[in-house]
Amino acid sequence: VLMRALNLYGDPSPWQDHESWEMTIMSFLNTTKYPASLLFLSMTVGPAMILLVVFEQGTNRIGQALSMIGKVSLFFYLLHVPVIKTAAYLWQLSNYDRAGSFLYNPSVDSMGYHPKLLLTYIAWIALLMMLYYPSRWFANVKAKSNNKWLSYL
Repeated sequence: VLMRALNLYGDPSPWQDHESWEMTIMSFLNTTKYPASLLFLSMTVGPAMILLVVFEQGTNRIGQALSMIGKVSLFFYLLHVPVIKTAAYLWQLSNYDRAGSFLYNPSVDSMGYHPKLLLTYIAWIALLMMLYYPSRWFANVKAKSNNKWLSYL
């Protein structure tokens, strides 16, 4: 925060004071993502490292659930793609009476869809909760099995 406030180093685009405080805050937070600036990395990796320490303890339920998903990360990754595609397909059908192809989904802008951040977070949490049980099942199968190929999943 101090480096960004000084506007001297860490990002090629300096923040500017605007007429409204909202725009000033947005300017302050608007760091260069590509290529990643030092301030962008500090804003993203820094809090992630703090959360890693909090959740890595494994004493709380969230930490234990995320740790379990991390043990079967490739399984989770391969499972979440068709689940998201199916959910998006069904959501488009229910809201617009049409949907893009299951494998190739053209822009939904023509359907008048404007994503809402809150809806995105709700869908993300629902997906995590939905995939927790298959991931836990696979973690148990993986732990009990002597098959070395399962270690890759």
